[in-house]
Amino acid sequence: MLHPQRPRGYTWLAEPDQQHELLIPGYVIDTAHDLVELALTEHDHTLAHQAVQVALLIDRDRTSERPLVDQMRVLHAQGNLAEAERAAAQLLTLTEVDVPEELQPDTFRAVNELFPQGVRAS
Repeated sequence: MLHPQRPRGYTWLAEPDQQHELLIPGYVIDTAHDLVELALTEHDHTLAHQAVQVALLIDRDRTSERPLVDQMRVLHAQGNLAEAERAAAQLLTLTEVDVPEELQPDTFRAVNELFPQGVRAS
């Protein structure tokens, strides 16, 4: 059955089992991450920072490590190493790990790449 407002598509949006409140924030976070990647590649720190701010705003409950990792990476790229290290320490605290090696592999790789000497606890 087609949705009356979209007779040619997007019927999945009207399905009662769709959990848009869970799905859409993830899409925004993923898109913001892609924008951070592109902006950092182009050395556009302002755009990268804006993308991180959107992701952090969407992920108020900090359900994803990605916005925090991106925040750390952007701060580091801007040369704000003390703030980047504070963001990394916050990440460790929020994920409730004792050492970076306990993080998700991609998150650990980013933390280790930026702070090979380790991160001081906050």
